[in-house]
Amino acid sequence: MKDIIYEYIEEFISESSLALELDGKHEVRKYAPYWIKDIYSFASKVYFQLHESEEENINWIHRYNPVGKCGIEVIADEIYDNLKKYKVFSYYFEVNHEHLRDLIKQMNYFPQAYYQEDPLVFDEIIGFSNALYNVDDLPPLPLSSYPMFAYSSDDFTPDVLEYEALRNSKSELESVLPVLYGHTDSENFLKNMIEILSKFDIPMERMIEGKTSSDEVELSFYMNGIERQMHVRKLMFTKKFKTSFTGLELIKIISTFLSETSLKLIGLSKERGSSESATYGIYPMKDSTVHGLKLELPKHMSERELELFEAQSVYLIKETLFILGNPVMSTSYGADSVLTHILVNKVYPNIDVYHGKTGLNFPEVYEVERKLLESGIIKREHLHYGKNKESYWNLVDEYGLNFDRKGSRVQNHAGKKISVSEKCCTLLKHLPFKEAINEHHWNINFAGLRADESRARDLAAKRDGPIYYAKSWSLYRVNPIIFWTDEKVWEYTKLKNIPYASIYDMTLTDDQDNVTFKPRVGCWACMLSSKYGYLKWLREYKPKLYSYIMLDKGLLKLLYAKKFGHEIIVNENGKESPESVIEDFDSDFLMGFLEQRPCFFDDTLVRL
Repeated sequence: MKDIIYEYIEEFISESSLALELDGKHEVRKYAPYWIKDIYSFASKVYFQLHESEEENINWIHRYNPVGKCGIEVIADEIYDNLKKYKVFSYYFEVNHEHLRDLIKQMNYFPQAYYQEDPLVFDEIIGFSNALYNVDDLPPLPLSSYPMFAYSSDDFTPDVLEYEALRNSKSELESVLPVLYGHTDSENFLKNMIEILSKFDIPMERMIEGKTSSDEVELSFYMNGIERQMHVRKLMFTKKFKTSFTGLELIKIISTFLSETSLKLIGLSKERGSSESATYGIYPMKDSTVHGLKLELPKHMSERELELFEAQSVYLIKETLFILGNPVMSTSYGADSVLTHILVNKVYPNIDVYHGKTGLNFPEVYEVERKLLESGIIKREHLHYGKNKESYWNLVDEYGLNFDRKGSRVQNHAGKKISVSEKCCTLLKHLPFKEAINEHHWNINFAGLRADESRARDLAAKRDGPIYYAKSWSLYRVNPIIFWTDEKVWEYTKLKNIPYASIYDMTLTDDQDNVTFKPRVGCWACMLSSKYGYLKWLREYKPKLYSYIMLDKGLLKLLYAKKFGHEIIVNENGKESPESVIEDFDSDFLMGFLEQRPCFFDDTLVRL
């Protein structure tokens, strides 16, 4: 029986691959519901060939198994277990169900049902799906196959992956060698153009159509998307070019056409140091519903908002199935990272995981890692750590402690501005990760960044969107929970019983039990939060670490000098040194002061 099943699976994958190649992922959508029906039809046929006269309990009656035979479910599950590893199948259907019948239940939902005051009944959902995708009497696809947020507006929302393909097309074209197409002519001009576009990381050959005449080529640019709650393929831009059909002209025409299309649709951001202002296209990312940062949901949606957020995040993750490459989940084991990893695991159950060990992580963080390993979310053979070439304390000896954010730069005696935080993060986090990227050839990186963490991240999210190509990292960055708030992260974490570091529960409160400080899971010796009460938290919850950094590493002496207005000398590397001006104060004096007035050092603000 297994030989028959595997033969069917190979044939299924072959035919689906051909459909994808010929029609593209959006057109294959209308075929997808038929796959389930075909799987059960095959499973029933095989079952009755093998069990013509055998009696069996009837347990699983549903629309695709009306006789309710368990053996049919076993065969269908065997097929499903193999197909869910196949990217086209996993894109259109939930892949995290153990049994195919669980998938059937999931298919009873549809995005349209989320935007109705009164829930749609099943027959109405079927009717909407039939009208939209031209299928008959079949359940619609699962929620995560749709860009959920695009259904909140009547405006056209471009497909997020096609949008990024256009935005990165100029860089892609730079790697094309014109000499390879020196043989082209009027007959092969469009064929060669399609060949070039099909080799991009995000293939673009179906986004551009062309036709030629004796001395001219006309190109048209199309994008898929959602408009008025319907899937559309929309003509965006058309232009004619005079040409003599040479290889050099082929590359030039493609480059010019993509640049002008990008300028019209996306716009052009202002370059640093340039006097030229930004140019806004018809569909700038900052106004997109894809990133969800300007999304206003109806009041009746509040009870289902978490489901909606989850579905949109999984949709964004699934979009990356169509980028050829090797993905990695980078994690700090913080709440945002772990939630993102849980969602990514629905699509990539065996994804590589990268964690940067700086030597400064709280031990509670690795309790989370242990739980994720035990539960199988992380596979031991897929777990990778950063390889640091420098210790944090060596950096402190050379550059001092970091009190200011990366954008803030300290001016030294030579007038040079230096960011200690930037130097620290570069050497301990960024460079080790870049080395790991090169070593393992990762080209897609999932991370748990959220826009509401800072103004800088909010602006970056509206500029870049949830999926974008990061040139400095040479990979696609994907932030599936970019639109989530801290409140929603914790609501989902508690609802789904997702493990989190117990350090989050170690909060500071005032007399009215209001939380005044909530810790993060980053490097414990980082002083970026010191002005907001971090040192008080460290003193109360981690006294050994507090004593080490205050006494052994000289923070006490530095803070004393700052708060009492002593001159602080900044060396060529940005390190602040108070030793020369308060050398008369010995350790016993400072320790006595600390014991008598510990609250005086609970922040780094200077109050004279």
